[in-house]
Amino acid sequence: LLRGVDSLIIKGNLTDRGGCGGVSGADVIFGIEGTSITCSGIDELNGTYNCTIDSTSLGTLPYGWHNVTMNASREFYLNNVSVKRERAFYLADDPELSNPQVSPSGGAWGTRFIFNVTLKDFDEDNKTVYLWFKKDGDWYLVDEKTFIGITPGAGANIGFIFDTACADIGFYQFKFNVTDTSGFRHEILGGTFEVTERNALLSIVAGENIKINREFDTKELAIRVFDTFTRSYPANVNVSFFTYDRNSNEIIFNTVTNSSGIASYLFDP
Repeated sequence: LLRGVDSLIIKGNLTDRGGCGGVSGADVIFGIEGTSITCSGIDELNGTYNCTIDSTSLGTLPYGWHNVTMNASREFYLNNVSVKRERAFYLADDPELSNPQVSPSGGAWGTRFIFNVTLKDFDEDNKTVYLWFKKDGDWYLVDEKTFIGITPGAGANIGFIFDTACADIGFYQFKFNVTDTSGFRHEILGGTFEVTERNALLSIVAGENIKINREFDTKELAIRVFDTFTRSYPANVNVSFFTYDRNSNEIIFNTVTNSSGIASYLFDP
């Protein structure tokens, strides 16, 4: 039951021990153990009695499990009868998410994005928070984290890390939702962030303004790649050299940078 929202319907049965079936016409009192909350049972004339405790009364109780008692008496029966139902109902709090954030809001691939959201839920069940992205099509699940037990009064921060690669380039929406073990849910939209391409600076190492004898000469063409994101000269970067023959046909040579960030092409016209 959601505390302060749901009402509690209690039902109990009275049966004659002598085999005469259900007992109607009894005075039946239902109660919540350890409290002063009681209600009088309504006779359904078949041995079943019911009563409803409203949400306002239940809202005064603490979160968690509660026991229910039933006391019955009737004329011509010698003794009152009392029974107790252990852990008869659970008063739950519904989870709430607030303050969704991402930092930074944009960056080149390789950037680590941090996502945070505040969770509040004041009963003892477990709550699982999910992070979702939407890039081109449908929403898809990225990560999840479970918080166990009662959150602090101001809420608990739930954080996620997203380390990006070149395949992650694009513009994204993000959101969070949460489900607790009592079955209550909440969802909140977060906003947007963008993963962009990384800038590279190219410098000529060899081949600038050279002349090559077409009949018997070869010359090295080489460049060096500088990654402005990592401030380094990376290895294994794809590089393409483009040249043209006398008929303006394009000639392409593909290679990768070495451990010094240099890519070279031995040009033989």
